[in-house]
Formats: sequence, structure tokens, C-alpha cells
Amino acid sequence: QFMHLNPAAGECGGGSPCYWQGGAWTSVLTLLQQPNINVQVFPSSWSLASSLPQRSDLVSGGTYYITSASVDDAKPTGNQESFFTPARASTFTVDLDVPSSSITAPVDGAILHSLSLLAGTAGDALSGIADNSHIWIAMSEVVPTLGKPVSAWPEGACWDGNVQPTGTFTVAGCPALSHWYRIDQNGGTYDPVSKIWTAKVPQLSAQYSYRVYVRASDNALPNNNVQSNDVVGTSSITFTYNPNVPGAG
Repeated sequence: QFMHLNPAAGECGGGSPCYWQGGAWTSVLTLLQQPNINVQVFPSSWSLASSLPQRSDLVSGGTYYITSASVDDAKPTGNQESFFTPARASTFTVDLDVPSSSITAPVDGAILHSLSLLAGTAGDALSGIADNSHIWIAMSEVVPTLGKPVSAWPEGACWDGNVQPTGTFTVAGCPALSHWYRIDQNGGTYDPVSKIWTAKVPQLSAQYSYRVYVRASDNALPNNNVQSNDVVGTSSITFTYNPNVPGAG
């Protein structure tokens, strides 16, 4: 039996729980078994790799329950185990949502005379974010353009991902996937409790403007939910590096 324990009203005709029947949810108790479902049975195990719910059949944050039972070959009808035994059951939560991430330092539009760390937050309400290997940043030079807001300044060269001994801005196409770098690769940190991340900064050039992007992945299994390139506009800031002292005449 495969059940959705907390369905929305009307998901399977108003009943609760909902039972998966191999192609849709129903309020009618349903057993997934041969010959209707292709359950593979072996001498000491079983598997079901088809007729399972697709992503569109699941609800993010939904609680699901699977329980199994078998019948042996004793004659005339076989001896059947009972369902709902803890050793033959599993309860799990589905997480289909990407995590959130942001940059808190520097602030967007800042003009800085020094910068040693980038910082921000990242979190996921359902499965969480385990550590600094789940946070990526990308960085590019930008070209200040009169008449355009800072966020619309065009991209220049992209950071090559190195901090030590120095990083360079020599690659085109930021923030293409090949130009995202995990913060743990350069000594960056992440605290799952405070949800704060930090990352080291490459060598910057005086009077240049830069754009920083951040993205994150969560702990969902078997494949993490990852923020993609089409959402980085909400997780980016632009700043100008100006370490020069003013002159007086």
C-alpha cells in the first residue's frame, strides 16, 4: 500500500488517506500487487520500479507512507503477513521546492574601499541545507552604463573560481553553470543553524564594479533541489571596489 496521509481537500474525492492505484490517487483502499502492478519478487527481496507516482502526482510537504506484506507458497492459500509492521513500512516527506539564498554583504550598490568576505543566507524549510558544499557563488566584472540601473549594467569577464594565490576575471559567459564555484572549495563556511554562509573574495581591481551571484541546493533525496540560473536575478548584488584615497589640491 502506498498512501498520501495528509492530502488536500478533494485530492482523491475528499477521502483521507489517499491510496495510489498505479496511475492516480483514490480514496478506495488499494493494494499494489500482481498482475495489475509489475512488482518484481525475488527469493529474499522485492522491488517496484514502474507505475509509481510522478513528480506531478506528489505534493511538496506532503507526508507519504508505504507498507508491504507478502504471502508464502504454503497450500492451499498461503500464509500472509500483516501490513503496517514497522519493519515493513516507511513514512517520508516529499520536498519539491528549491531552497532560497541571498547575499547580505556587501549590500547592493555599495562602494567599498575593502572587502575580505562575502556573506549571505541560505535555507530550505523542508529538507534543509547540510553544509558549505551546497552553496555556490559566481562573480563577474560589470560595465557601468549611464542611464541604466546598477542591476542592468552588462556583464564583463567572469571569475575563474580561484582565491589563492589570486583569482582572475578572464572567462566569458557569467554566470553559466561552468562558472559556479562551491564555497567549500575556497574555505567558505555555512552554519545550518543560523543559515549564514561566508565566502572568500578574489583579488579585485581598483575602480571596477562587480556582480556576485549565489545559489544553493538542499538535502532532498535522491537528487537535491537546486536553484537554477533562471532565478539568480533574485540572489545577486552589484558593488564597486574603490580602495583609492581621495586627492586634495
